Amino acid sequence: METNAGQRLRRYISYLVMERMIETDSEFAERIGVQPSYLSEIIRGKRSLTDKFSSRIKSEFSSLNEEWLLGGKGEMLNFPHKENTTLRVFEDDKTSLSAIGSDLIPEIEDPFRAGNDGNPIFHDDGAISYWALPKIDADMVIPVEGDSMSPLYPAGSRLAVKRLQFDPTEPYSIPFGEVFAITVKPLPDDDYIVGYIKRLKKHTDIERSKKYWIAHSENPKYEDFEIPISSIIALWRIKACITFGS
Repeated sequence: METNAGQRLRRYISYLVMERMIETDSEFAERIGVQPSYLSEIIRGKRSLTDKFSSRIKSEFSSLNEEWLLGGKGEMLNFPHKENTTLRVFEDDKTSLSAIGSDLIPEIEDPFRAGNDGNPIFHDDGAISYWALPKIDADMVIPVEGDSMSPLYPAGSRLAVKRLQFDPTEPYSIPFGEVFAITVKPLPDDDYIVGYIKRLKKHTDIERSKKYWIAHSENPKYEDFEIPISSIIALWRIKACITFGS
């Protein structure tokens, strides 16, 4: 059992390597903007792990539970969860709620599928409702269909997502290992796009990794599959999950 922050940081980095989110300690140091020697000193207890340093890790790797890292409280991973103070409103209530200072996040009607086939999205009819989610910075809320991302994101849940800017000509530029909402255009002439919820990983084949990412499911009954990077329209990072009936 880890007795200090350096040991807990060592465990978290090992988890990231195991999940193929990073490959080395040096990559971790580069991602959070420090020298490998500085990181090594923290792991070995030669330097203190500060709140500022912890926040830098959290901003790059959203799965980290900072309370666990700094003080050993709770679990190591802090995946987005149901927020007790969420509020859903519809168009008639939108103006009055905005007037008292609540930031509203629109929910779209077309679901993203947590399966291997994707879910066709033919058009955007605008928001069907709005969510007030305290302290959540998101662009939209999307419904989830299918069970391939269960139990993390079960069917019927809603995900608050934030657009991630990425360059398809830079295949290694995204934070691998995170779960994304993904929109893909299967063929150039198609009049629809397909939405997925998947954990994206770097392809293990060096040549194919330049053109494909691996889409991974939480549910072990679903196999990994390749997604052509050139077909991806947009990526969104998961900022929160809203579940019902619990």
